[in-house]
Amino acid sequence: SGSGVLLVDPYGRLPTAQDFAGLGIVDAATRYIKEMGKPASTREIADTLLKRGIETRSKNFVATVYSTLDNSTKFARTPAGGWTIKEEGDRA
Repeated sequence: SGSGVLLVDPYGRLPTAQDFAGLGIVDAATRYIKEMGKPASTREIADTLLKRGIETRSKNFVATVYSTLDNSTKFARTPAGGWTIKEEGDRA
């Protein structure tokens, strides 16, 4: 048997290995943060997106994810440096 760790989302489903394939960074990051139910770091988001099927030619995917989330109106930085999804109506 494998020694890998499986993460279970709040709905009890197991994410498949490539379940983010075909999504953009914003959509995939949104799904991941919602699954986690708490803010996530840029590196954590980038690593998870790659593991779950996001394809990139970026030489520094962490920086790409950071700039994408930073330029999106959908995300906010927490004081601890994580990313969270803005509530509807929040202003940047």
